Amino acid sequence: MGERMKKLDLSLSIIVPCFNEEANVNLFYTTLLKVLGESPKDSADSAKSSSLKSQDSTDSKRADSADSISQDSIESALLAKIATDSQKAKKPKRPKLNLLKNYEIIFVDDGSTDKTIDKIRALQKKDKNIRLIKFSRNFGKEAAMLAGLKAAKNTLSFIMDCDLQDPPELLCTMIEKYINSNGALKIITAKRKDRSGDSKLRAVFTEMFYKVNNLISPIKLQSGVRDFRLLHRDALQSILSMNEYHRFSKAIFEFVGFPKEVVEYDYIERNEGESKWNFWKLFVYAIGGIVSFSTVPLKIITYVGIVIFALSSLYGAWTIINTLIFGNPVKGYPSIVTLIAFFGGLQIILLGVIGEYIARIYEQSKGRPHYFIEYED
Repeated sequence: MGERMKKLDLSLSIIVPCFNEEANVNLFYTTLLKVLGESPKDSADSAKSSSLKSQDSTDSKRADSADSISQDSIESALLAKIATDSQKAKKPKRPKLNLLKNYEIIFVDDGSTDKTIDKIRALQKKDKNIRLIKFSRNFGKEAAMLAGLKAAKNTLSFIMDCDLQDPPELLCTMIEKYINSNGALKIITAKRKDRSGDSKLRAVFTEMFYKVNNLISPIKLQSGVRDFRLLHRDALQSILSMNEYHRFSKAIFEFVGFPKEVVEYDYIERNEGESKWNFWKLFVYAIGGIVSFSTVPLKIITYVGIVIFALSSLYGAWTIINTLIFGNPVKGYPSIVTLIAFFGGLQIILLGVIGEYIARIYEQSKGRPHYFIEYED
């Protein structure tokens, strides 16, 4: 088993999209380092170790780092809270993470308007493994994930949110599964066991989306699967080769194939702040996902048109026969107006569906970048 592990390159890039996460950055960093097998002060020392001459000097630097982190307001109460929440997810053993040759933490700031950047920069001064990509404005999580994946240098890439709803402890489980597969697994995905924590309305519409998507799309999605996952370089290169303007990563991850496995975990409440995803944003995102990977809506329009044409032809023939042969005058002005209004509205809806596809072709043809980077450290 030991020889098999040594053959695997376990270098890791941890990609963290951020938008107004100043309340969570420090706690996320501290929690992640514990999972990686380091304490925060140890990580701070690693950035300065080249200049240390003796063990006494090392101890002094560690003390300074610990003081600095405490000044960053990592409250003991918050640490206790995240420790309690993390117990809901099954905590795997951590020793295997000590096999990591190297790792990097890539924070991608998606145009934050609070002090998220300041928090990350403060951590950068203590930890040489932290990289920062700052967007010129808010481009959305999909763009932030794409930028992080493009910047990743290591063999394994790990995507997770900064709000700690994605338990960092699952990183251990994912790497352990990768090791046990002897590197055969290329994608390891996290999946919520249930919809606890969501409102009833959101849960109902979310499940409805997955059912509709799996009914009309060739790409089948599992309910509860998140962007939170581990990607091998082979899978990552295939994902990055898909340069579509409107990205729906959940489906892209499935589209590229490769051997994959799912790790289930219990829902954990967001540490601080509120989710940036409201009902309307989720609805638009869902529609975009369906349109990106299915042409069935266009086919439905064709079928609806055929059915309406057939029914209209039959009704027209019956009206002519009834009037010319049987001498019955056409009656029902209100019903005619109602039918005109109904089919007029239906046509507008169908044109809207067609327009959605045309708009995507138009936006794709312009070749605009997914994002602009203000600076990268």
